[in-house]
Amino acid sequence: MSGFGYHKVSADDAPTKGTLGPLYGWSHGEIRAWAMVQKGLLSASLDGIFYNFDDKKNPNLNGQSSIYQVVGSLGYQATTNLKISGDLSYGDDSLFKKQVMGLLRGEYRFTSTSKGGRK
Repeated sequence: MSGFGYHKVSADDAPTKGTLGPLYGWSHGEIRAWAMVQKGLLSASLDGIFYNFDDKKNPNLNGQSSIYQVVGSLGYQATTNLKISGDLSYGDDSLFKKQVMGLLRGEYRFTSTSKGGRK
């Protein structure tokens, strides 16, 4: 499975709370692409997100007009009720440059019935 999307957000200039300073816009374009594959007990996915802001002078962006993040995930269905997976993320935004994050996850399904319990 795979997908692609583009969104355009038009956000009017808004003052920062409690200030009378200049107005800065948050309008931006978002491009997102993802792919996922499942083969037997293994699953993998890759997701990429890119934002491009219109107001290049917005001080909240710390001089950056674009930010991005890429997330890769691998999973293994150990048993019918237990899945183990992990994510690795790499991105660049207005606060953190070359940021790497990881997540290890265990999912346990307490019941294997498909339609709720007995009455």
